[in-house]
Amino acid sequence: MVWTGQMRHDGATAVSRGASVDPEGLRETAVRRGGFALLLLSLVVVFVLDVRLPDVVLLPFLAVPVVAAATFLPPRATSLVAVVAVALAVVTGVIDGGLASDDYWVRLAGLLVVCVVAVQLARLATARELALAARERHYRLLADNATDSVFLMDLNWVISWASPTVTSQLGYDVDDLLGRHRRDLVSAVDRDVTVQHELRTAAGLRSQYEERVVLASGASRWMSVGLNPFTDDAGAVTGFVAALRDIDDEVTFRRELDRSERMFRLAMAGAAEGMAVVSSDGRFVEVNDVLGELVGHDAAWLVGRAEEDLFPAEAVASIRDVRDRLRSGVSGRESHPRRLLRADGREIWINHAIGLVHDDAGAPLFYVCQYQDVTAAHVERLDLASRVNRDALTGVASRSHLLDVLTHTDWRDRRRGMVVGLLYCDIDHFKAINDTWGHAVGDDVLRVVADRIAVTVRDGDVVGRMGGDEFVVVLRGVHGVEDAQVVAEKVREAVAQPMTAGGETVTCSMSVGISLLAYGDSLKDSLDHADTALYASKRNGRDRASVYDALVPQR
Repeated sequence: MVWTGQMRHDGATAVSRGASVDPEGLRETAVRRGGFALLLLSLVVVFVLDVRLPDVVLLPFLAVPVVAAATFLPPRATSLVAVVAVALAVVTGVIDGGLASDDYWVRLAGLLVVCVVAVQLARLATARELALAARERHYRLLADNATDSVFLMDLNWVISWASPTVTSQLGYDVDDLLGRHRRDLVSAVDRDVTVQHELRTAAGLRSQYEERVVLASGASRWMSVGLNPFTDDAGAVTGFVAALRDIDDEVTFRRELDRSERMFRLAMAGAAEGMAVVSSDGRFVEVNDVLGELVGHDAAWLVGRAEEDLFPAEAVASIRDVRDRLRSGVSGRESHPRRLLRADGREIWINHAIGLVHDDAGAPLFYVCQYQDVTAAHVERLDLASRVNRDALTGVASRSHLLDVLTHTDWRDRRRGMVVGLLYCDIDHFKAINDTWGHAVGDDVLRVVADRIAVTVRDGDVVGRMGGDEFVVVLRGVHGVEDAQVVAEKVREAVAQPMTAGGETVTCSMSVGISLLAYGDSLKDSLDHADTALYASKRNGRDRASVYDALVPQR
């Protein structure tokens, strides 16, 4: 059609310039040239008849070749036919003397009008053909250079044209595809789907879908197919165009991704611990039922809510720090024990693990979090720590815990001149109590004495049992010996009150040794000093408190 438009516009020029033509175009040019000659001959015949038959009015018949020329000749050739027709009409008027007749001039005017209209119609037709040819060149250029394979098909879906891309994309020669049904290229398993979309397109609707296309090698690849109908001016479907884009890699990736997501969801659903996908802004995207049971909410209730809402306020900053470290690449996965708030108000302990998932470019996508209930283990650890840190008989601090407290003493008050006071306490004549009433009563006495010491000292002080009937009191933050002496006297007075132990009323006294532990002092030496002061109290008659004095010879 491109060549045809050129030939209607100026056929002789196109040929003389060596334009690229096809056999069909050459035949069309020959037909037009023959038609042009035939029209000129018909004008001559009409002229001759009009001259030979003066009684017959044949002038109007000169308009017939002009009208015929406008239907298939370019404007230049149509104008030439019109000029010849008018010229012959004038000659006829001169020969038969019709120039003096009004009828002649009316017929000549009519012929002129017909000629002008015919030339304009020829110009409009040529302009339309040129526009169509330009559009066809444009679309064919697009099709020839597109990465997609493009097919033109008739109403029976038989391929009438294919873009050169089919060779590189599908492996076929273009000529091998012409005349074949497009469905021959579709994998047998997808043909039913293809038929449904062909019916939709035949109804005048655009269709977009995916199918497997058989290559020339016999293998098949996934293609995205776009089907569009061709319609005429009346809206009737006259053919179809199909565009195929290779999406095999995309489909493979998508299926692998779907498979991975299904496996992940199965893993989440079957996990014995709570699991969740958390967005980059910290909100639940997907959770399993175990997490819902763990927090006391339906799993659907959690989706869209902030993960931080499950934890106490003091844990929020820690969770955000973990996410920051994961995003910065400092760590790949972190796990921390945390308290979690259930819907019923109870607190449980969980092991909170967080990992960050990235895309292929390394950009963060989402967090994968795990929530393992470790409440029982946490309680067991606390109980074990309590048993290790507490004296089994009296409930006060054990010897090891007491020494640990002294080793890690907080010296923040030393700038105010404050030190740690040590009271080394021993029950007077405790062996006599055991010998008189038995060890059961003696154990009760130890419990009562420990309780009385504990309620006498301040909340921040520590009471511990060193063994037997010996106790040590750590007085945190005293100004000097006088403060420690005041507490020692209160302890002695409390212990001296009668007590009921094992059903017996028992009265006992206590001897106390006092020393100070200042910043930089030796812990062992300070305890030895308090122990030395204790023995000084016993040596001086018991039931008293003595202060260690380095200037006074001991023992």
